Amino acid sequence: MWVSGVLALSLVGLMGERAVAPAVTASLQQVEMYFQAGKPGRIQLALDNPGEEAVAVSGGVLFGDGLKLTLVDQSVVELEISPKEARRDLWIAPHSQIFVVLDLARIAPQTFEAVGFVGIDFSHPVCGDAHLEIEIWKDYSNLRAVLDTDLGEMEIEMYFDQAPFTVRNFVDLAESGFYNGLTFHRILKDFMVQGGCPRGDGRGNAQKTIPLEISDLCHERGTISMARGEHPDSASCQFFICHQEQPDLDGNYAAFGKVVRGMETLDRLASVECVENSEGEMGRPKEKILIRKVKVTRSE
Repeated sequence: MWVSGVLALSLVGLMGERAVAPAVTASLQQVEMYFQAGKPGRIQLALDNPGEEAVAVSGGVLFGDGLKLTLVDQSVVELEISPKEARRDLWIAPHSQIFVVLDLARIAPQTFEAVGFVGIDFSHPVCGDAHLEIEIWKDYSNLRAVLDTDLGEMEIEMYFDQAPFTVRNFVDLAESGFYNGLTFHRILKDFMVQGGCPRGDGRGNAQKTIPLEISDLCHERGTISMARGEHPDSASCQFFICHQEQPDLDGNYAAFGKVVRGMETLDRLASVECVENSEGEMGRPKEKILIRKVKVTRSE
């Protein structure tokens, strides 16, 4: 149940007016990459005794005693959930570390009742304080996006389990209306169609960038993936859909879904007349082609 870790202990002794330096340090870390309602929500509470003497703390900390949660609605929950027999002293040996992994979804399910940020604080009579802030995501699994374009619709199945941060970013932008009225600004037949640039020239971004997620998805015909600059973590809002298989892109771009309806629309897009773009390639559509709307739906 325990292994190595880190936690904050503030022992204040009275030697005249002088306080004794902390003997144990405390820390809280999230175990999951992200937190979602209905899924495990594990955090690590860790204690580190770097000193020369053993230090006693209540064994209840291993069950979550001393944790205080500030929920999304700003209500506060203080946990004291250990059985009484577990609250006897736990000795941390000199130069040793212990930690416990706690599942908030089990011990404090109210944490996941709303989407947003939750503050987690740890405090103990012997140990000092530690703080962690986590974000509760809404459910991004089993979602599809319907792209309504000037040349027809394409329905895209998104794979949250393969690229969670990429799917979340795309869905949030789509649901905010970000893509509505933007264009496919770069089209290369037998390669891909690219859109989602707010400037319409391939140089625009949204307000944030996302880390590169390499999934098991291959860049096959109909695969949707994120466009990016030279830096791997520079993807923002622009995406491309492969017109034909592009294995050279595997491992370099974040593929996150596939066209499951509307391949004929993809073919029509890839076949439009293009003129030279700023990169010197025949890739800019002669006539603007709009993404009229992107609607996100949930698969049954």
